[in-house]
Amino acid sequence: MIGASDQLPKAKKIGHHDACRRSAGDSSRAHGAAPRPRGAAMEAFGRALAALAAPGGVDPSARAEAERIVAVAVEDPSVVPALLEACRRPDPPSRLLAAVLLSTAAGKHWRSLSDRDVEAVQSGVLAALGAAESSAELRALAHAADVVAQASAAAGTPWEALLPALRDAARSPSPTHREAALVLFGDLLESTGAHLAPHHREIAAACLAEASREDSSDVDASAPLGSAPLARAPRLAALAALARLARALGEVGDFPVVAELAPAILRCALDNCEAALIAGDDERMRRALATLADVVALPSDEAVFGPDPAAALLPTLRAVVRVATDRAASAAWGG
Repeated sequence: MIGASDQLPKAKKIGHHDACRRSAGDSSRAHGAAPRPRGAAMEAFGRALAALAAPGGVDPSARAEAERIVAVAVEDPSVVPALLEACRRPDPPSRLLAAVLLSTAAGKHWRSLSDRDVEAVQSGVLAALGAAESSAELRALAHAADVVAQASAAAGTPWEALLPALRDAARSPSPTHREAALVLFGDLLESTGAHLAPHHREIAAACLAEASREDSSDVDASAPLGSAPLARAPRLAALAALARLARALGEVGDFPVVAELAPAILRCALDNCEAALIAGDDERMRRALATLADVVALPSDEAVFGPDPAAALLPTLRAVVRVATDRAASAAWGG
């Protein structure tokens, strides 16, 4: 478990002026905190989550009752802070289930939450993301954070601390924190990529730094994603985010920004193709090629390949041919 001091930075409190502006702009929002399920109801909800998440499962009647309790609870806005609390439970299966349910509940009930609960969920989901212990939990929480970011923007409750927190986490010495930040960057680019145009340079810098990171321990392609001491998982997340960034750049169509960022993304993808061939890392190769495909598909060849297209196009074609011939030879020899 990553200690509290190692967690992603918490979202900053939104000032009184901003809170008043939000309340004035959306009269449907509650002014008090959403009531948490208490007493027997809270205990029943907690037991239901644990029963549904239990690795061995439970008998059919108990499972049906647990599903009924959870189904009723998720219709109540008070379930959002309750699920956030469940994301801090000591048992990983319950945390994972709570993170999955949080995505649905937050999107459904966001406008019904109080200002205090909005701030608590925004900061709490970042803290939970920083404490994630597995790739499955990390990705579920990243999706929840993406939903919260979209709901915040739609409801006029901007999450001002999100991008600074991700920027800091992307520079963390912890591979888990870097992976969390980069996975969430990728999710945000997928869901709201064009709207993040003012931040594309900053996101590109973080992703390029990770995808180009020199790490002498990053040599065992058979190691599980996110396993220590390898820093493989953050690199893969960075490549995926760069592919999504390339698509977002195409949606925006800002030629000067494309001309600035696309060649760097192209070079990074080619370097990762080369390294993946040497290491025999198929997953890294797959993601590097996906990034390569998205960046070369941008509508301006001059922006992508520069004033001398041959200088960049030939290495691109060479990389693709090498991958094809390498895989063909491997298949021919039964590899």
